[in-house]
Amino acid sequence: MDTYCAYARRNMWDMASLFGPNWPSSGEIDIIEGVNSQKTNSMALHTSPNCVMNSVPQLGITQTSNCDGTTNYNAGCGTLSKSTKSYGKGFNAAGGGFHS
Repeated sequence: MDTYCAYARRNMWDMASLFGPNWPSSGEIDIIEGVNSQKTNSMALHTSPNCVMNSVPQLGITQTSNCDGTTNYNAGCGTLSKSTKSYGKGFNAAGGGFHS
């Protein structure tokens, strides 16, 4: 997904997600997501029960490891980027980017 702008304003929830054919039971992948004036990208998987994200080396910070969308208010298993160029004003100033 080639993106040139990620809004970072109050009262906005900017996101790009992929959904299965029978949402929510078939899952959701949040590729880019942020709320209000968030400075970094928040990525998440929302799945059916019994799916967890194992601790693996990554560039981001694990927020939650339980991907089960029926628990924890459907938070899913999420990772927060460390780079301020991944979302919002920093992303826009860098001219956007490519998400895969």
